[in-house]
Amino acid sequence: MAARFCLSVDIFINSSYLTREMKPAKRCRPKRSADLADRISERLVEAIVNHELPPGMPLREAKLATEWGVSRTPLREAVREAASMGLIELRPNRTPVIRKLTADDVAKLYTVREALELLALDLALARIEPAAVNRLAREAERLKPPQAGAAWTRQALELDSHLHGLWFERCDNRWLEDVLGQFWTFIRILQQVVAQDPSAVQRAFQEHLLILEALAARDHADTRAALRQHIRSSAEFLIQHLRAVDAAQATSAAGS
Repeated sequence: MAARFCLSVDIFINSSYLTREMKPAKRCRPKRSADLADRISERLVEAIVNHELPPGMPLREAKLATEWGVSRTPLREAVREAASMGLIELRPNRTPVIRKLTADDVAKLYTVREALELLALDLALARIEPAAVNRLAREAERLKPPQAGAAWTRQALELDSHLHGLWFERCDNRWLEDVLGQFWTFIRILQQVVAQDPSAVQRAFQEHLLILEALAARDHADTRAALRQHIRSSAEFLIQHLRAVDAAQATSAAGS
């Protein structure tokens, strides 16, 4: 199970990373098409995490495309992306099958995330301009006090991405940037699960304020500690969520 989230040498061998001199060219997809594919991918992963598509279920693309009212092309792309995250098993000449995302998977994923993000922060800290920190601090100030509405949640999640981008984009290590990019695709989708609980988003916002405060003070140790705590509390919420979903499913199965 843990092997799903291991970043093996194959990831790099089977990609263009070893052959490029610059960042890879973006795929030429119309923006509307790309946005649709992203939305379908997010919906697919959320359905798997929440057991709307339960573990072991064959994923019949034509049937699901009809149910969701989407075309098969972006859905097929979303299935491939979910498979790269270890959430779907692709079988030659057979129907793909939903895999189970367990609390242990999330714990291991976030252990790796913590190590990589702290490394990125260490490498980037001297390059994070005070002006960039102040800009995010003003963005955060406009979001006070924390609220429960959809608009506020969307803006809080945007702040989350902008904040983590400070060290993602300034670590000056393209290998680390690429690996973090792969992780962040999955983490961003998992955030949609977190966003279902307003209290979790509000707690994360308060943690972001602490990170910004430490960054503004140029305090490396406090920034690391605040970031570590933020990642660990996010992992704990997701672990509790998955356990609650498993318990609800078990109760439903016992009553049927």
